[in-house]
Amino acid sequence: MKAIQLFGAGDVRIGEVPDPKLEHAGEAIVRVTAAGICGSDLHLYHGRLPVDPGFVVGHEFVGVVEEAGSEVSQFTPGDRVVGAFHTACGACWSCRRRLYHHCGAMRLFGFGTAFGNLRGAQAERVLVPNADLALMPIPDGIDDLRALFIGDILTTAHQAVRNASFNPGDTVAIVGCGPVGLLAQRCALLQGAGAVYALDRDATRLRIAADNGAIPVNIDEQDPLAILLSATESRGPDAVVECVGAEAALTAAIQLVRRAGVVSVAGVFTENIPLFPYGMLWIKDARLVGGLCNVLAYWGEAMALVAHGRLDPSSIVSHELALAEAPEAYRLFDRREALKVVLHP
Repeated sequence: MKAIQLFGAGDVRIGEVPDPKLEHAGEAIVRVTAAGICGSDLHLYHGRLPVDPGFVVGHEFVGVVEEAGSEVSQFTPGDRVVGAFHTACGACWSCRRRLYHHCGAMRLFGFGTAFGNLRGAQAERVLVPNADLALMPIPDGIDDLRALFIGDILTTAHQAVRNASFNPGDTVAIVGCGPVGLLAQRCALLQGAGAVYALDRDATRLRIAADNGAIPVNIDEQDPLAILLSATESRGPDAVVECVGAEAALTAAIQLVRRAGVVSVAGVFTENIPLFPYGMLWIKDARLVGGLCNVLAYWGEAMALVAHGRLDPSSIVSHELALAEAPEAYRLFDRREALKVVLHP
């Protein structure tokens, strides 16, 4: 089958790899109909998270079940499904407490040997361990693009906003207007924020934020701190959601949040931050929350938002390309010429 393989930093190729085969009774094979390129895939693309040359990447996918093992009870061939970006055993101490992202047997699709050596989903087919847990049925009437991001970035945004623990009517700032940031803005408004400020330097993405109902702030042309202090009687926003995964963005979030407020981190950090501004966080008595998204615990809530027409995540898709065009798709995404790219096998 055809699949997207990574051979080194910036070296993405379309290649032929063996078809997946069922090895355990709880597994399923899904024929992929759409796969997303995620911001965290760029950590692999840039070599910050190395994988063995030729490894198949990708963790955002929807598709159709082709085969199901004898112990798979929730799915049969022909079912349309969305996959979570990781698997879990469903039975250990963490899983019994719905902390699926801390399962000792957790494996991430497409992230190499360091994360379970589970082949990725930017391919014609993908093997899904513990399919009853790691797959979700797609309700009738929901197309692939609306379902695709429930397995990762929509649920990431939803959980990060939920973790921000603000009250209805509060002021929320979202740092970053990439795909997760744009979805977080919409989630914040749905969760009752009185005003949502969107911070970025990209004029196109800020216009999309404004269309979402957020108040755009261009950090190269405006002073975000002055704007937010002026809007909140000099307090600062009640909650700040960091959606970049960079030291400067996290520092800005801590600078912006009001005393006793909450900074919720959705961005992916692959390295430690040596100059973490803990003193500022401490003097403000602010809370810092974040970590890998517990997608299996929260994706039912995200699916409900889509199923009931409250949120359409497909609006962030800027490019749909064939799987064979993945090398160009990665270049477009890396250069920020594409907001969100979906590949179709």
